[in-house]
Amino acid sequence: MSAANSYQPSLFDQPEKKPAIVFDMAAGKRLAKVGMDLAVETANKKEKDWSKRCWQLFLFWLRYKKKGFEFMIEDFRLDMYQKDLLEPPPSERAFGVLSYRASRGGWIERIGIAKVKNKKAHNANASIWRKL
Repeated sequence: MSAANSYQPSLFDQPEKKPAIVFDMAAGKRLAKVGMDLAVETANKKEKDWSKRCWQLFLFWLRYKKKGFEFMIEDFRLDMYQKDLLEPPPSERAFGVLSYRASRGGWIERIGIAKVKNKKAHNANASIWRKL
């Protein structure tokens, strides 16, 4: 390449404009619900009425917690596993239905986010909930 054909950009050159990345939050929420429903459906195939039993156990567990009690869904899940009250589903994403239903029902509210304790989740973030 000759010196006459070479070009060195200056500080005043405008960078090439690229379209901004736009996230479709509504589509994300819909897809999250689809994934959760699929995880629940798979759990119910493995163990009949798994989601119904899980929901009943969650409401019972929550009932005996004080108003303002803060927790993560994994706290409930681990408690049920330790007490051998609930069979683990094929995907623990099936537990997402608990926060989805309980928050819409007015039993709990999201108050923050923290790292999960589950080593298999690779330090993922999950919601912190408060009993209302």
